[in-house]
Amino acid sequence: MDNSAARPAKPAVVGVFRPDIEGLRAVAVLSVMLYHYTLGPFHGGFVGVDIFFVISGYVIAQSLAARNTGHFLSDFLAFCERRIRRLLPALIPVIVVVYIGGYLLYLDTGFEALSRNVRALGLAATNWSLLGQTGYFDAPAAANPVLHTWSLSVEAQYYFVAPLLFYAAARRFKAAPAAVSLWLAITSFIVATILILGGRNDDAFFNSIARFWEIAIGAIFATSPHLQITRPGWSTAARVAGLALIGVAVFGFSDTTPFPGPAALLPVAGAVLIVASNPRNTDPFWSLLSAKSARYLGRLSYSLYLWHWPILVLTLTLFPGWSLLPLGTSLALSIFLAVGSYHLIESPVGRWKLTQRHVFIAAGLISATLLGVGHVGVALKGIPQRLPADVRLALSGKTDIGRGLANCLPENWRLFGTTEGQARTSPCLLGDANRPPSFLLFGDSHSGALIAEFDALARVSGRTGLGIGYPSCAPIVTLRNKSTNHPGCEWLNQTVVGYLRSHPEIATVVLAARWETYTESGFYEAAASDGRMSFVEGLEQTLAEVSGDHREIWVLGQVPSHPVLVPESLAVDTMVGRPLAAWATTATDHNRSTKFVTRTFRDLEAIGMVRFLDLAVPLCSTDQCLVHVDGRPLYSDTNHLSNFGGTILAPLLDSAIRPINPL
Repeated sequence: MDNSAARPAKPAVVGVFRPDIEGLRAVAVLSVMLYHYTLGPFHGGFVGVDIFFVISGYVIAQSLAARNTGHFLSDFLAFCERRIRRLLPALIPVIVVVYIGGYLLYLDTGFEALSRNVRALGLAATNWSLLGQTGYFDAPAAANPVLHTWSLSVEAQYYFVAPLLFYAAARRFKAAPAAVSLWLAITSFIVATILILGGRNDDAFFNSIARFWEIAIGAIFATSPHLQITRPGWSTAARVAGLALIGVAVFGFSDTTPFPGPAALLPVAGAVLIVASNPRNTDPFWSLLSAKSARYLGRLSYSLYLWHWPILVLTLTLFPGWSLLPLGTSLALSIFLAVGSYHLIESPVGRWKLTQRHVFIAAGLISATLLGVGHVGVALKGIPQRLPADVRLALSGKTDIGRGLANCLPENWRLFGTTEGQARTSPCLLGDANRPPSFLLFGDSHSGALIAEFDALARVSGRTGLGIGYPSCAPIVTLRNKSTNHPGCEWLNQTVVGYLRSHPEIATVVLAARWETYTESGFYEAAASDGRMSFVEGLEQTLAEVSGDHREIWVLGQVPSHPVLVPESLAVDTMVGRPLAAWATTATDHNRSTKFVTRTFRDLEAIGMVRFLDLAVPLCSTDQCLVHVDGRPLYSDTNHLSNFGGTILAPLLDSAIRPINPL
């Protein structure tokens, strides 16, 4: 269909070839790599993507304007063909290497997450997939080798949306592409600002609609000759200002800078000033950007962007820590692969004489392959069967939790005199269900982690008990947990106290929690000077309220916490042949971190208010605390014991509930 009657006058195109733009690409990729390879001093390096977006919008608008024949469908398909030829050939080898590397090196959850992102890449939707998983600045992002493909997905979505908007606006409103780009930029920027002001930084970062404005601004300056800065002195000043603004963003932004949104105006404005400078007005700064080395690095920028991040992630997987030799090797390998990719893949494939039909068929097959392969990894939960038996044993700790919770039935809620609808947790009958309960295990998730072992011990000793483990709620009646907005703590503590008052047959109460956490002032309504006084006062009040005639109260000291996820870290140690658990917390560190609460419990024990069991004693018999037995983890995460871990403490726990005169 001929749309010539509907289309606006063909816009002028400025600067079909811009050597300084190639140099600007080099600035962009260097800022990205500076951030990734230092990950600390230069948090603003991520602004390189904003520069890429501006350049992409500029170049794409040029391409659309220069090849506008008036037949929208054919023009659109030709544009898509050029984008496919430009982007896909260099991307495919990267994804193949990443997927093979992930298959060999990643654990179950890591490979499942990688598969999910590869599947999303098949639909050019990685940014939306990542938005549901992690933020760009979150710790898990450092282990995601395809994190950087989010920007390619944003661009691909823009490639599809922008031409359709240009066409629709031209037919309906006779609007020029520059006007449509301006409308799109304003709308997108408003969305980004609203998200940032609402504290939704991750959404603003990955959301395509919130990033389109950066690409659209580049398009505006590509199709608007009157916006060019033509006077030589002004062009020089614009380039200087542009490089200065980019430098301020790269070296001045921190991990606390709300980004993107309004903060992104700085690097975007810097890139725009350089793009808008007349390339015919040369000066030392134009020469710097147009130098052969800068232009060559600019041509490598796409391949270098693709390769550097997954190589860095896979290197850090094998060699944790930011030591110089692995990082230097990673950088050298990234440059080597980028050079090879540019000369052996990007350039030759761009000259292949393929028909448009063949290009689209190839793209469809690649997309289907990514979708299929990625879906297999997701459906099979990361394919744990591929891992050696000793690695699977280490990972078993993640799911070795909750045994014995089958007795947490809704009808047990009646024991607390409340309805199922009011109940915020379910008390569990432990031991012999045919006997009335005679002990109570109560606390936060650390008591819940011990329910399985208390259940087993109660069965052996012929006792029956109740177990309640409510996350982030210590058994302290003054606890309000304002720090986590957890409203159930006050209700639960008062309910348990009321139950104990009306059930004197409960002869033993065992309290367990990650105690040190609750010495922070934010957990209390009106905390004292540092929270510790509130902790002690609240604990003493709790003990006074739950005490009864001949009732024993035991307090379990908290188990050691570790700096990493225990099952996953043991599995990685096993895979790479490192000594197991060299990272485990030491007894010295644990004793130092729990010194205050341990002293508090021993003081209370000295005056007869409680009996104290230090669970760290059997776990830290040597200086390095125990986290596994023959490769089988004692923890399900960093600080909760697994069911197997509970068995290590059996003799100690048994002393708290073993009846003096068993029947």
